[in-house]
Amino acid sequence: MLQTRSSKSLIQALGCLGILPSAAAQSFQYVFSDSLPGTVLTPACSAALTSNISCDPWVSHFREGSYYKPAGLQSVCTTSCQTAIKNYQSSLASNCKGLTYNFTETTYLPIDSIGSMLDYVYSLTCLQDSGRFCNYVAYKASLQADVNASTPLGKSLERGSD
Repeated sequence: MLQTRSSKSLIQALGCLGILPSAAAQSFQYVFSDSLPGTVLTPACSAALTSNISCDPWVSHFREGSYYKPAGLQSVCTTSCQTAIKNYQSSLASNCKGLTYNFTETTYLPIDSIGSMLDYVYSLTCLQDSGRFCNYVAYKASLQADVNASTPLGKSLERGSD
């Protein structure tokens, strides 16, 4: 099973993988060399998997079903970050074609699905309508529907909070 530095399965850690600092620009590494799948990988596929993604490292913490403040999203939901994620996805598709990893004990997925899942969570989190982040609109709507909501903003909305 593909694992991150903290030994969590990929599905548990999709949005919360370890981050490597970059001296030149903000970037993060989504998969680490010591957590590559146990399946046979080509050197090109290994390099593609462990390449840096030129986005704010906070993006690696995005999770489906989590909500974030618009100010934080505004700073990371950029064309350049979206392009970097698409390039990562494309690199996996071309360099890891036909290769799979153990997603669960009984399910194998194409390695390029790692890039697809990252792109999906990023696109879902950064989706906008009329200049408003749908992620935050959904959060506000959930508060109105929940009569027991105790705080207007959950801790998960803070940039950098877990």
